[in-house]
Amino acid sequence: MCGGNALCCTRWPLLTYCYFRLRFIMLLFAFMSSASIASARSLGTCTCIHFNVSGTFQTPNYPLSKPTQNTCILYSFIAPADHIIEALFDAFEFRPRTER
Repeated sequence: MCGGNALCCTRWPLLTYCYFRLRFIMLLFAFMSSASIASARSLGTCTCIHFNVSGTFQTPNYPLSKPTQNTCILYSFIAPADHIIEALFDAFEFRPRTER
């Protein structure tokens, strides 16, 4: 997972999502947990975004298309063991597939 970017996937093992070569735009996601954005950094070609309190998140540059220089975006949600991470989707849109 994470195309060899072990730091993204193993540093925050509770719940990790890796999106490689995104073919869709994540319009708006809302999540609730006891676990706002703690940090955002780029590791190689993967932009890693870590969350640790309640808040909302969306694709970089929303509502415009995602940046073309990113080949993947990692969202990592962190919560204490006795908490639940809940993702509520207000909108979710897939781009039409243009390549095979």
